[in-house]
Amino acid sequence: MGSSNERIESKITADVSRNEEPEKNFKSSNWVFFKKLYQRLHQVARTLIGKIILLTLIFMVIGTIGFYLLELPKFTLMQSFYWTVITITTIGFGDIAPLTMGGQALAIVLAFFGVALISLTFATILEIALDSRFFQNRRLLRMVNKMREITLIVGYNARIQILIEELTTEGNKVVLVNNEPIPESWDSTWGPYIQGDPKEDAVLQKAGVNKAKKALISLDDDGDTLLTVLSIQALNPNCYTIAEVTEKSNVQHFKRVNCHQILCKEEILGKFLNITLMLPDLYDAYNELISMAGKEIYQMTKITDYLDKPFEEAIPLIKKKHDALLIGFIRDDQTLLNPNFDTKFQPNDILLVISETFVE
Repeated sequence: MGSSNERIESKITADVSRNEEPEKNFKSSNWVFFKKLYQRLHQVARTLIGKIILLTLIFMVIGTIGFYLLELPKFTLMQSFYWTVITITTIGFGDIAPLTMGGQALAIVLAFFGVALISLTFATILEIALDSRFFQNRRLLRMVNKMREITLIVGYNARIQILIEELTTEGNKVVLVNNEPIPESWDSTWGPYIQGDPKEDAVLQKAGVNKAKKALISLDDDGDTLLTVLSIQALNPNCYTIAEVTEKSNVQHFKRVNCHQILCKEEILGKFLNITLMLPDLYDAYNELISMAGKEIYQMTKITDYLDKPFEEAIPLIKKKHDALLIGFIRDDQTLLNPNFDTKFQPNDILLVISETFVE
């Protein structure tokens, strides 16, 4: 008898738990739905246009339900919605009207809201229409979206202008990010100019940082440069970062964050001044090598034809095939210039040549 009662009790408990489980699932699914709805509405309300749309929808729901309940049974749900729309838009055909005091009070509230809404909407549209920067930014963003690979440059000064002019002589285009308005010296054929704080992720994303192969950061403050390097590395770990540092003592900080290339303005300028002072007759030669005009130093990565060949034998072969002068190679991140003639090339070597055009 005892065992029979236990079986009955266990069955009842199981039935109750089965009945409670769908209820819990229903509550859980409702919670997820409302949470997602809140997140979506919060996202929409971030902009002024989004706020206007959201407020309009809220008042339309309030008006429709309010008129339906206050004027029942005169107004159907569709008539309540219709009356709410023509009241908010201040059209007011007059074909139907609320008779109760509550309905009339609600109509007054909606009418005032409608006047304010229309004024705000027209003011927003007019502001956008008069602000040429809005359309300019849209055009620049479309340009960025069309670019497959991006050379990202952060900061704008006289040095960067010379750099961009050099780059664009061979048809290269860049995307520049700078916190200042577009200067008069900027040529739109160079590429998009994105105005904004380069330390902010949103600005870098507008500039297409996810498509950037290389990024050069040249800001007046080394702290801002360091923070920008960190932001670019976080958004695109595959981007090769090059930082121009003002003070030599700050180079160590950039090494700690694994910046790929660190250019110290003081050190580079000092070395170039030394070359000019000690070897003034070679200035034109050095200037040509570091300029994109004339002959430059290029890298050759396709070296299958020269594997296991000594340096001495590769020189005339490369000169004959590419009209380029072999001067050295890079191996394991070490640059070797004018090596021994019997040095043989290995599969991962990168050859360095002086040529007038790019050599693959």
